[in-house]
Amino acid sequence: MDLSKLDLSKSANEGSVLKLVFPADIEEGEGEDAVLIHEKGDPITDEKGKSPKQFFVRLLGTDSDTYRKLSNRSLEKTFNSRDKKKKVDIAVTQREVAEKFAKCTTECYFIENGKEVECTPSEMTRVYLQYTWIKEQVDEFINERSNFTKG
Repeated sequence: MDLSKLDLSKSANEGSVLKLVFPADIEEGEGEDAVLIHEKGDPITDEKGKSPKQFFVRLLGTDSDTYRKLSNRSLEKTFNSRDKKKKVDIAVTQREVAEKFAKCTTECYFIENGKEVECTPSEMTRVYLQYTWIKEQVDEFINERSNFTKG
């Protein structure tokens, strides 16, 4: 085996597609009349027409140039502003993570309020902050290197 064959940065820079799934069972109705309309783990699709399109995001991996640059910038900021008396602001940290994921999102498809969501960093930051279950799926996917390897 040659170590050069294990360089994952090329495939991480190309990105990989995460197909979003329902985070929980979704029922319609109450009590005995409740009907399961979507099961946890089912694909989320645009139900228009006969060929539904699945909601997805294309992400750059943790070995990509973009992700590494953003992570390094975050580390530098943390170390340069070390103040032992200053408390960590969780909301700021959550926003920074959402922004990093948004900048690593190169393509997406969602429908929200009947309209297709634009795949811009600002819009994706909003989506990741508002729909934490999407951010959680992105976090899990982006941190699994095997999602960015050919094979």
